[in-house]
Parts: sequence; structure tokens; C-alpha cells
Amino acid sequence: MPLDTPRPPAQDPCGHLSPTSCAGPLRRRTLLAHLLGGALVLAGGGVTGCGGGGEDADPGAGSGTDPGPSGTLVYRNSSETAVVPLAGGTAIGFDPGDHPMVDPGMATSPDGLLLAAQDGDNDGFGFAVFDRGGRLQRVLRFERPFAFVTHHLSFHRGGARLAFSVDEPRSAADDERIARTLLVSWPEARVLGTLDGWEAPTWAGDELIVRDPATGRLRGFDAAGADLGWIGDIVTDPQIAAYDVSADGRHVVWQDGSRILAYERSTGARSVAATREISDLSSPCLSPDGRWLALMTLDQRSATSVFWTTVPHVLPFVPDGAIEVDSARWALDGPIAECRAGIGWLP
Repeated sequence: MPLDTPRPPAQDPCGHLSPTSCAGPLRRRTLLAHLLGGALVLAGGGVTGCGGGGEDADPGAGSGTDPGPSGTLVYRNSSETAVVPLAGGTAIGFDPGDHPMVDPGMATSPDGLLLAAQDGDNDGFGFAVFDRGGRLQRVLRFERPFAFVTHHLSFHRGGARLAFSVDEPRSAADDERIARTLLVSWPEARVLGTLDGWEAPTWAGDELIVRDPATGRLRGFDAAGADLGWIGDIVTDPQIAAYDVSADGRHVVWQDGSRILAYERSTGARSVAATREISDLSSPCLSPDGRWLALMTLDQRSATSVFWTTVPHVLPFVPDGAIEVDSARWALDGPIAECRAGIGWLP
């Protein structure tokens, strides 16, 4: 299929999205070829590691000799962003500014910056850029009338370009609304090109994976701009951050009610990576090394309090492990209680 062939337009602009909803902060601790080419504190005493060298995680790991997850987790609720080092250090919270009605959550760049979508207006929208300490560096503004962002930003591993999707009028002369993926230079923030009819772009190496808003299916394009076709028989939820892809493109994970499903692209194997009985699992995010899985779910320790809170949980990524998500073991004790939205993971 030619790259410029439009996909079916988005349906109701809000019908295929899931706006952030929470009661506020609860304190707790061929153009495409050119564009493409170019200390974790867990309840119960911490996380034990899993297999090394990029191999699949070992569900039996936990002898204390394997390292736990590394890097920094970044996420937000309706009014605050949390920056939580996973291997030691002090977690912080800061005000990222007013979030849009449809909140894509937090994104992280390869050069260590944090990006938060800002509340837009009829003339366009923007992103605030912060350093790891929560200090504002600049604001990126995109003049696109009546547009709103529909997915968190995803950076190419080389750091020179990023992608995100919007819902907007087809053109100035045609007010029919469509899903559109924007390919943008970094750090200049200049729009290099668009892919009409696609949403929720995610980079996996040099491959760009996008979602069909009409069906929820995923499709890939390689570094040469060739259409790689549908990715298995995966059908994802229409929500923001409903799926993620490992940095090497090997695994796809996506939310499915009370489960996180996994797909091994080289073999076509489909399995259950995580499951839970008491609440749904959402916003899956694979670690940069592909060995750990972060997700949002109810903190069962809060079930006896006035508020039931949703926080990130971090567990080993075992594609066929069907790990039961237990807050006593995997819940993150960060500075805020979180809602459903995209998670960023800095190396």
C-alpha cells in the first residue's frame, strides 16, 4: 500500500480515546524513508533481577545476586509529574503545567529530557520540556488549529526525530477530522512529514509502528519506508499508551483488561506476561533493556483507605510468565498517586 494512501478517518474525536480521570494528586511517597533513516523503592523490600544479556527474564530470579531495574521512571497525574530513580537516588515531584483534556502522559528523550503535553487552544497545542530536576527548559508550540494530541511522544533511538499523533481537521478547507501521525525533527521541533489515517506511533529501532484507529491493529514500516504489513493479529485498546514495543522490535506488549499480553514477532508466539484478579492493567512500558515491565494498576494496599489509588508497578518482563501482579511486591512508592497515561523510562 503506498505510504500516502489515507487510512479510514478517526471516528468521534473523543470516542476512541480515554481522557485522564482521577480525583487529583494523592500524596504518597518516498518521504517516510528519509524520515525513518535518518533507587526503586518497592513495597516488601525491593526487586530482584532476572536474566542478563538481553535474554528473557527468569521468573525464578530473586536470589539477590541479580540486579534490579535501572534508569528513571517518569509519570504524572492530573497536576504533578514524578521522577523516580530505580537504582538509588531521591524521587521528586514537580508541577508540569496544566494538562490537556486528553492527557498523553509523560515522554522522555534520548538526551535525558522530559516532555509533558500542555493544555491547548483553538490555534494549536504545545509541550513543556523539563530536565530531570523538573526545571523548565523550553516550550514547543505547534500551530495546528483545532488539533489535539492523541498519543505520547516516541523518540527515534538516534534522538534526531520523534513521532506523535493528533486528531485534527483534514485541511484548512476540509473540516472532516482524521487521525494523523506527525514526524518531527529534534530538537528543532520542525514537522518533517505526516502519515494520514494512523495514530499512536512507536519507534522500535529504525522501524515505525502505528495503529489503525478504526480497528486497533498495528502496522510497521521499515527504515527504507517499506510497508511491513500488519503485526500479527494484535488488536489493541483505543486508549492512550495501550501498547509498547521493545527497543529491538522483538516484543510487542499491550493491555487487555486484567492482563498484559505479549507477542514475539520472530516466532509469532502470543502469551500472557502479567495478570491480575482485582483490577485492570494499563499503560505497559518496557524498560530500555527489555527486561522489565512497568504498568499502571490499583495499589491494593490502598484498598483499606478512603481513596483507591493507581500507581506504577515494575516487574520482570517474562513473555509467557503470566506473573500475578502483587502490589506488596511490585508497587512503586513514588511521590504521587497516578492515573492512566503514558510512562517514560530513561536509561
